Amino acid sequence: MIKIEFVVLNSKGEEKMRTTDELAAKAYDLMLDAAEKVMPIIESSGLELTEKQTEDLAIHLVKHGEAVTAALAPAVKGAAVVKRARKKNTENIEQE
Repeated sequence: MIKIEFVVLNSKGEEKMRTTDELAAKAYDLMLDAAEKVMPIIESSGLELTEKQTEDLAIHLVKHGEAVTAALAPAVKGAAVVKRARKKNTENIEQE
């Protein structure tokens, strides 16, 4: 009998998942990659979290990415509107 297993490691080489399902392994690997990109944002918040808490929060945010994106969309859109308005005001002042 031959059994193929996929082992997902984080960037530190720590085993995070072991499975025979290749697609599940790839999906989990992508989730870990995204969480590692979110961690510095959480760390810059000034909250006093352990490394494990930071990692857990990052993974939670990535797992709920669609909801987080939907929640943040109005604020992101609002910030873009303000930025465009300020740029337009600056251009109008320079033309005067």
